[in-house]
Amino acid sequence: MKRRQFIGWGVGMVAALTGAACLAPEWLRRRAAVFISRGANADDRRVARALRAAFLHLDIEPEAVDRFIADYRRVYGLPFELPLDDSIKRIFLLSTDFIQHDADESRRLRYVTIYSPYDNPCYNPFTLRRWSHEG
Repeated sequence: MKRRQFIGWGVGMVAALTGAACLAPEWLRRRAAVFISRGANADDRRVARALRAAFLHLDIEPEAVDRFIADYRRVYGLPFELPLDDSIKRIFLLSTDFIQHDADESRRLRYVTIYSPYDNPCYNPFTLRRWSHEG
């Protein structure tokens, strides 16, 4: 087999596999997505429990942790490792309105948006805090 034939077969196989994946029936793609994400729900529950346990002294909105976990997976694309790293806890607090309200532990925490300076550069809780106190 010559080199050109080998490269041609390789390109043809890649094109065929890509076409098969794109043309797969919708029910097959949905089933594959459910199979792939099947373990994520159990993992998400453990992560939610760990986050709530880390902030027992704070009153956290019930859906705030779930929204944070979903957004964290979407934006950062990283798996959670238990026990939770301090950087994840920090990102969670920065994703809520905790800083905007002078770190007031007596009020209920609301989830605002995921804190990611690269994905969402306009959201900066520190500048929002400064602007809200200027009069």
